Amino acid sequence: MPELPGAERRGPAAYDDAAAMRAAVDRASTLVLVSGHRTKRRLEEHANAVEAAKAACVNRVLYVSLVGASPTATYLNARDQWMTEQYLAAAGIRHTVLRAGFYASTPAALADENFLVSGPGGGTGRVALVTHADIANVVTAVALDDDPRSKHDAAILEWAFRGELCH
Repeated sequence: MPELPGAERRGPAAYDDAAAMRAAVDRASTLVLVSGHRTKRRLEEHANAVEAAKAACVNRVLYVSLVGASPTATYLNARDQWMTEQYLAAAGIRHTVLRAGFYASTPAALADENFLVSGPGGGTGRVALVTHADIANVVTAVALDDDPRSKHDAAILEWAFRGELCH
């Protein structure tokens, strides 16, 4: 978690526990929403977090999604992320979507017996690996842009394959 002035770590609060989520975001100004492990109820769980943020008058949500998020993504997690992006866009809360590639620590765990990894490659088969520190740095930069009309509002920022962020 980035070190920011006034930042406070809250929780734990399970995404499927709406009351715990509301308590975790109480008096927060920004919610950084990072998806947990894939479940059959991921959209509902993410919706709990978004609705808790709205109820607590959180100013904005920074959502860490996946490169290639779409309703037809080959990588099923990217489909779930896309559904959350759509929910967030319709929720009427200030937000930014940060589409990251695979966490650099993840590919080995996803390989099959032939060492083949299937995942979010944006349709090209290429992959953008990011570290948790990469994500924390971008979250920090976006969180510190507290302009009421930030260029990051309602934006989808996606890691390019050169390690850059693109609008």
